[in-house]
Amino acid sequence: MLADAGCRWPCPRGASISGCPCPSGFDGAWELTAYLAATAGLLVSPGDLYGEHGAGFVRLAVVQPMDRLELAAERLATSAP
Repeated sequence: MLADAGCRWPCPRGASISGCPCPSGFDGAWELTAYLAATAGLLVSPGDLYGEHGAGFVRLAVVQPMDRLELAAERLATSAP
């Protein structure tokens, strides 16, 4: 789903929390966080909230029902940067 926002990373199987590197085209994790919230209604955390090693990443938790995730995916697919 996040590939439509330019995010490419191997999401671990069975994980509900993951860190995703910010793709080029975004000025860091804060800009990507704002984009995902405004475009798809996804709430993620900029990685630097968790320390300097998190800079350049967003932290996300996949904890919503599948129908909500599908809605967010549709929104991202139609408004890709």
